[in-house]
Amino acid sequence: MLSNGGDDFAWLEVWQVEDKGSLQRSYHEKSLRLKTDGIVVAKEGSASALIYIKGGKAVWQQQGD
Repeated sequence: MLSNGGDDFAWLEVWQVEDKGSLQRSYHEKSLRLKTDGIVVAKEGSASALIYIKGGKAVWQQQGD
């Protein structure tokens, strides 16, 4: 489970690969430079998040509400 939403991601409408080394900014967390490729997921006009690997585990970082 990556977030409070469980493991059903059918509600997400956008899936976009973010390249290793790209700088990610978040309203909730400090900026992050990806050490691996990541995935930005979103619901149009609503929430978005970055999914990336840290310490061998998938991490969900909220990007916007």
